[in-house]
Amino acid sequence: MTVDVRDVAHGGHMVARHDGFVIFVRYALPGERVVAEVTDVRRGFARAEAIEIVVSNPHRVAPRCPSFHPFGCGGCDFQHADIGLQREMKTQILREALVRQGRLDPDYVGQLTQSGLRSLGSDWQWRSRMRFSVLGFMDGTWAPGMHAYRSTAIVPADRCMIAEPSVLESAKGAIAQIASNLEIGSQPDLEVVAATDGIATEAAIGPTDQRLRHRVEIDGNDVDFDLPLGGFWQAQRALVPAIVNTVLEFGGPRDSETWWDLYAGAGPITAGLAIRVGATGAIHAVESDPDAVAAARRTFATRDWVHVHRSDVRRWLAAGNRARPDGVVMDPPRSGAGEATLNPVVALRPRVIVYVACDPVALGRDVAVLAARGYRLTDLRAWDAFPQTHHLEAVCAFEPDDRLS
Repeated sequence: MTVDVRDVAHGGHMVARHDGFVIFVRYALPGERVVAEVTDVRRGFARAEAIEIVVSNPHRVAPRCPSFHPFGCGGCDFQHADIGLQREMKTQILREALVRQGRLDPDYVGQLTQSGLRSLGSDWQWRSRMRFSVLGFMDGTWAPGMHAYRSTAIVPADRCMIAEPSVLESAKGAIAQIASNLEIGSQPDLEVVAATDGIATEAAIGPTDQRLRHRVEIDGNDVDFDLPLGGFWQAQRALVPAIVNTVLEFGGPRDSETWWDLYAGAGPITAGLAIRVGATGAIHAVESDPDAVAAARRTFATRDWVHVHRSDVRRWLAAGNRARPDGVVMDPPRSGAGEATLNPVVALRPRVIVYVACDPVALGRDVAVLAARGYRLTDLRAWDAFPQTHHLEAVCAFEPDDRLS
C-alpha cells in the first residue's frame, strides 16, 4: 500500500496511517510517501517496510552497507538518513518521552535538551563488540552474518560499516580457521564473538577463556578492568569515559561521602566514585552478573572502602537496614529501574540521584516516578553514541524538591 509517513517513532520506525490504522514503517523517513509492504499485523497496529520511495525526504542518503535494505540486516536503522537528521530524530524521541511518559513541561524539556545529542567521534566503524552468526554460501565460502530485522534469517555482514575494522577482520579470521570443518551449503548454529579494548582484538567461536583488559582514565588515574571476551562492556568505547566524567560532574561526590552504584557492571563508575570519596568514604557497588562482579572485585581488591555486592539490585535494596547514602548512581537495563528500585532509594533521601539511561521511554517512566516522590530532573546530557541505529545514551541528575526550593 502507498502511505504518507508522518514522523519518527521510538525503535527506528516511522509512523504512517492507512484508513486511521497505525503502521510502523522501517526504511522510510519523515514526510515521505512510500510503498510499504506489511510484514506483521497486530490488534492496534501493523509493521511494514518501505519497498519504494515515491516522495523522498531531502535528507535521504544512499546507505553504505550492502545489507542495509528492506528485509535486510537488523543491526542498523538509519543509514538512509544523513547524520544531522538522525540526531534530530533521536532528540525528538527523547523530548517526546520526557513530555509524554515523564509528564514534564515541554518548555522545560526544551531547555534540558537544547544542545541536542553530542557526538563521540566517528559516525562509522565505532562498534568495538560484535556477535556474528556464521553464514555459509553454496560456493563453499563462509562469512560473518547478522539477523535480519525481527527474523531468524541471516544476511551477510562481512562489510559491516559500524564494526571497528579490527573486530570485523578478527571475526572473519576465526571463521576461516574452522571453515574446513563445515559442510558446504549448511547453516551451522555457530556464533562468533569478537571485541577489542583498543589495543588487543580477540575473536572466538563457542566457549572461550580469552579475556580483554579495558582501561579507563579517571582524574589522571588509569583503572583497568579484566573481562571475558563475551563479558559486558560498552560497544562504543568512547562512551565509558564520557559517562563516568558526566556522573562525577552531575553528582559531585565529595571526600568521605557514601555512594551507591546500582547495576554497576564491572565498575567503571564505581572507580570514579571511589577516587572522589577517598579512603575515608564508602562505595557500595551492586551487580548480579558473576563475570562483572569478579572483574570488579579484581579491580578494587586493594581499595577496602569499595564494597562489591553480587546481588539483584531490588533484592539488595529490599534487605533494608542500609545507611543513608549521600548519592546514588543507577544504570538500569533497557526496561528502566521501576518503582521497586526507585521507592527504597528515594525513601532514604540522598542529596542526588544520577541515572544513566539507554532507553528514552523507560527513562520517561522513571522520571515520572521520581517526580511523584519529590525528585526533580535538574540536568541531562545525551550522546549519539550509536550512529546509524535508533539508540542513544543519556545521563540525568535528580535532586529533591526541598533542596531545590
